[in-house]
Amino acid sequence: MKREEKLSWREWFVRKRYQYNLEVTSNYMLEPWEATIINLFLLFVVILFFVGLSKFTGASSLFNSIYGSLFN
Repeated sequence: MKREEKLSWREWFVRKRYQYNLEVTSNYMLEPWEATIINLFLLFVVILFFVGLSKFTGASSLFNSIYGSLFN
């Protein structure tokens, strides 16, 4: 049987805090496919925002020529 090593209270506290941080942050980790879906959705929202902005503000002609032809 492995003998328990004697830890000072500081070492014990640091190890407990590290273990707690690992447990807490691992709950919020996303799988790669989940992160991909979220990133694609956010990119789509940003593109829609700028397309809508260009419709109402009459943005630059380059912007309108690129996105205006898509959403007429």
